[in-house]
Amino acid sequence: MSAILSRSIAKPISQLAELSSRVAGGNLDVNFQTKSQDEIGDLAKAFNYMTERLRAYVSELEDHHRNLEKEVEKRTIELASANKMLELRHRRLRVLSELSLEQF
Repeated sequence: MSAILSRSIAKPISQLAELSSRVAGGNLDVNFQTKSQDEIGDLAKAFNYMTERLRAYVSELEDHHRNLEKEVEKRTIELASANKMLELRHRRLRVLSELSLEQF
């Protein structure tokens, strides 16, 4: 009887604990394999769904991060361009100021 319990409950729970540790360590490519149709099977399905959703969220975050990096690059280029224009205007104003002072 205890061998049956060990095989049907303890072993899958131990396996799930080990897989959970992997997920906690960042490995989202794990899958809880079982042929069980009872609560252990339900637990396996829930665990696999959870890791699937985590993979999707991580993928979305990575896409968002890439988009933000592109936006930052774009804005940095725009700011550099605006800064160059301001420097040019500043030089022109300085030259105009010097010319106007020379006339007096």
